[in-house]
Amino acid sequence: MKAPFVSVLIDTYNYGEFIEEAVSSALAQDFPAVEGEILVVDDGSTNDTQERLRKFGEAIRYLRKPNGGQASAFNFGFGRARGEVIALLMRTTSGGRKKLGRVYETLERHPAAGMVYHRVHLWSGGDEISEDTYFIPISGHVAEDRRALLKYPMVGTSMDALVIGSFLVEK
Repeated sequence: MKAPFVSVLIDTYNYGEFIEEAVSSALAQDFPAVEGEILVVDDGSTNDTQERLRKFGEAIRYLRKPNGGQASAFNFGFGRARGEVIALLMRTTSGGRKKLGRVYETLERHPAAGMVYHRVHLWSGGDEISEDTYFIPISGHVAEDRRALLKYPMVGTSMDALVIGSFLVEK
């Protein structure tokens, strides 16, 4: 069975200085472009974010909305994404160029999977990135054992010190 079409969703608000790196990171993934799209939702930035994104042309879909916060930006993007799977990308993706390809291959091998996730990578500035120390793998039918999901420590998506790669959830 063929893996689903993937929408990479990047949200931004006044992160002009980081947005080019985030988009470049998504575009550099070892993943067939015809199998996905990159959406950038600008949550009403007042800086040079839009101008910085022009250079990517048709390689991305740029969507702008009035500022409403990160959750509203994600919801706006979810409603316009064409993918059956959505990969959220905040800042740059850790795990190198092969991350999205590995996730895609996993979904291709396990078409009934509802979610693929991975360890969080922490960035405290500079060149050093470290893995979290609280990663708890969850596998199986979560609906049958919701306590397993509740054991997983969720991480806020708006923390500037985090580099969070693609987190895929079935629509």
